[in-house]
This record gives sequence, C-alpha cells and structure tokens, in this order.
Amino acid sequence: MREQTLVKILEAVKLEGEDSEALWGFNIDNPNKSYTTDKYEVICSGWLLGKKSDVVAVEIISDSLKVAKTLVNLPRPDVAERYPTLSKAGICGFSVAVEVGEMLPEGELRLDAIFSDQSSLPIASIKFQKKLPFLEQVEVDLQRSRLKLQQAQEELERVRHKFVKPEI
Repeated sequence: MREQTLVKILEAVKLEGEDSEALWGFNIDNPNKSYTTDKYEVICSGWLLGKKSDVVAVEIISDSLKVAKTLVNLPRPDVAERYPTLSKAGICGFSVAVEVGEMLPEGELRLDAIFSDQSSLPIASIKFQKKLPFLEQVEVDLQRSRLKLQQAQEELERVRHKFVKPEI
C-alpha cells in the first residue's frame, strides 16, 4: 500500500547568527525538505548545546501560540564525540511530534531554545503545507477562486471607469 503524504515541508531554516554567544552549536535533524508523513503531524528533532546557560527545553510556536514543548535530554553520542569536553553534550537531544491537523493549510512553526535561566532564543523556522481531504481542498480552492474573481472584477471596474466617458 502506498503511503499518502499529508504534510509537506516547504522550507526548514536554521536561524543561525541570532546569538552566537548563547550556543556552542545546534542542529535540526527533522524535519527537512524530504520529510513525509501519513499523519497531520510534524516531527521536530535535533540537538542544542548552551554556552552560558544550559538549554533545558524546546518550544514550538505557531501564530504566536505555544503548540508544543519538549525537554532537551535525549542521548546524543554523536554530539558527545564532537564536543568531548562538554558534560551535557551526550544528553542534548530533543524530539517532539507537533500536531498540525487543526492549523491552516499552510503554516509556519518556530522552534525556540529555552535556557535554564528561562531566557529563550529562536533557532529554526519550518514552513509546511497540509494536503486536505478532497472535499475540504475543493472548498479552499473554490474560496481562493472566488476571491481572485472578485479582485479581477474590481480591477475591471476601475479600468472601465477610466475609459468610459460620462453621458451628458
């Protein structure tokens, strides 16, 4: 049986350079542009290493609302090898499933690092598109077409008034 892709990742961008003093490093393993799922969810995973303060959690924000939060405490032996002198390097991973079923057909998730001092730092932005059930998709397309038609009619009316001379 073929898997149906219900969520497509349009863009996954690390927001590097926000505050190089706050992190030794980080990576977003998932999602990436090739991510597919047969559920209305996006799995966000990766690792973070704080410099001045430990990273304790990752929050996922959509339209200014916190939609998920997970602890940063999963084993990451690959990061421990890369940063052998940092004690937290072996347990700096995170993974969380973010439910997107009730969100708009196209949306954006922002991942924020939460430090032990309760400060935060945006680290990534993920833009996604959901495949809607057939009838829902038809309704969305119909609404979009109605809006385009209305805009075209308004533009036509503006242009017509420029060229039609008023009758005296």
